[in-house]
Amino acid sequence: MKKLISILLVVVMLVAMVPAMAFTTSAATTTPSGKWTDAGNYDISWCATLETADSSKTVTVGGKNYYVMGDWTNKTYIIDSPEKLAGLAYLSELTNADCFKGDDFVITKDLDLSAHYWIPICMTKGKFRGSIIGQKDNVEGVSVAINGMTINTASAARTGLIGHFGGDWIKNIDLVDAKITATDFTVGSFVGWQNGNIGSGSGGQGGYQNLSSDAEIILTSQRTGDQYDDVGGIVGIANSCNANNKSAIIDNCVFTGTISAPYADNVGGI
Repeated sequence: MKKLISILLVVVMLVAMVPAMAFTTSAATTTPSGKWTDAGNYDISWCATLETADSSKTVTVGGKNYYVMGDWTNKTYIIDSPEKLAGLAYLSELTNADCFKGDDFVITKDLDLSAHYWIPICMTKGKFRGSIIGQKDNVEGVSVAINGMTINTASAARTGLIGHFGGDWIKNIDLVDAKITATDFTVGSFVGWQNGNIGSGSGGQGGYQNLSSDAEIILTSQRTGDQYDDVGGIVGIANSCNANNKSAIIDNCVFTGTISAPYADNVGGI
């Protein structure tokens, strides 16, 4: 009788473990399909529009003129889905100019980016001049999680959540289960390349606050010499800054991931 009870207990334990085991295996083998900037994967309905096209201010998509460049508009956009964040990446790649100057993008929910490959905001074109701020459930100072961001960029791309940055703030965001693979150039979890001083839209000083990343970062370049292959856990490189302006603030930023970049020119934890 005791032997039978023991066998039944083992069977019950194994059955109880099956859902957890299946879930773990599924999560570990998730592979992104396509890119977030592919048609049908992004949402640009949040962006302000102008009635008349203006080459210094708008880009035209589907007959609508989206206000992405030009003036310091200081708008606030609510981002509550991965599709809307992808819409920012999509619009940013349609112009070589500074975009979204002084605009705040407030992320109010945890976002899951695991379905598709992430294309960095201003990866090859333009420079993002706004802020991205986590504010979960609209509670100020409460961080949001961005889960499963997977990036795989080709040559000469600025690689990170934001590729090319010259805005104000990035804060209150946790990157979870991120994987970033780049061929070369500037790579960071949040920013690939900070170009110049930041904070012009918020009194002259901006920066990085309350950020964490557990990303696996891989730079595959095998170039030798000074090729500007720069890697950081939070920011890949910050340069072209004016010493007479205020420097960027780095406050409560943590990188707990890994970096493999044996041929990089410069590598740093932050």
